Amino acid sequence: MEENSENHFTTLLEIPKDMKELICEVIVANSDVRFEVNEEKLEYVPQGQELEVAMMKFLIDNDIPAYDMLKSRNLHAHKILNIPFSSQEKMMVVVREVVNDPNYVRVYVKGAPEYILPLCDTVYNNAFVERPFDEGEQVNILTDIVSDMAQRGHKVLSYAYKQMTRENLNILIEEYGGNLEDPQFTDDISKELTYLATFGLEDPIRNTVAESIQLIKYGQLLEENIDRQTKGVKNQVNIRMVTGDHIETAIAVAMRVGIISAEEKDIDGIALTGEVFRERIGEYETYWDEKIQEQRIKFKHNWQFNNVKGKLRIIARATAEDKFILNQGIKELGGLVAMSGYNT
Repeated sequence: MEENSENHFTTLLEIPKDMKELICEVIVANSDVRFEVNEEKLEYVPQGQELEVAMMKFLIDNDIPAYDMLKSRNLHAHKILNIPFSSQEKMMVVVREVVNDPNYVRVYVKGAPEYILPLCDTVYNNAFVERPFDEGEQVNILTDIVSDMAQRGHKVLSYAYKQMTRENLNILIEEYGGNLEDPQFTDDISKELTYLATFGLEDPIRNTVAESIQLIKYGQLLEENIDRQTKGVKNQVNIRMVTGDHIETAIAVAMRVGIISAEEKDIDGIALTGEVFRERIGEYETYWDEKIQEQRIKFKHNWQFNNVKGKLRIIARATAEDKFILNQGIKELGGLVAMSGYNT
């Protein structure tokens, strides 16, 4: 399902009513969105992180009372614990009380589909009855549905949940001595989930982005469909995209804005996930340089990093460490780096 068609979820999607209500519940339960009053329109509007806001707008566009659901959540389904989104785990976990049942809690999980689906062992059938969710079905969803969304440049987001007793949650927390930041605790609290839904969200690209990339990359704006080789146009700057998005989403966006061409997208090494990037550059170590007061990096084989860097234009599903390795690695080997984007 994609967040780009008003009212389709409510009127056209043929799944049980209880299933739709559960999907709405998990969207609202696992969200840090707040609502503020638009004084001109005299209505409540969602504010916060862009993907979470988009999901709330999805509910509103489908005539679902998101504000009322959020208010009810805060009154009757208090948050017990929250594990914020991590660039390593690629997911966010929220545990809340179950309304009118103090003996149970619900664990709501959202994040990258390729990370969320393997955590699920059940899914609902068309009669809203749980059934096994095997690896083959997960692979089909990831390679067909999710990949199709991503290839159109959509950001992809999956939701899952489970219900457990309050007693078992307390036992699990005690096992980790209350250390909810332990990665193994995240693994344990988010296993044996029930898969619910995956959304594809369109993120429009500003009109000026492609022109800005041309000016940086070539030092000039190019005519449409120009043959760069016959016109003698050469790269002046290598532009690379480092993003947390799905690799197919990143490739689609990079092609639209001119970071790579359609011919380049299938070249091995042009686009890598952060995990593959780290594998290919080989061993490295980071250290603090007291003299210049800066974190630095040292590669076991500089040539290995250079070989990867030469082709690389996209790192997808990237972590903060991947961005550091790429930027600092280029500088260590004599290159110049400038960054632009969120949190830079």
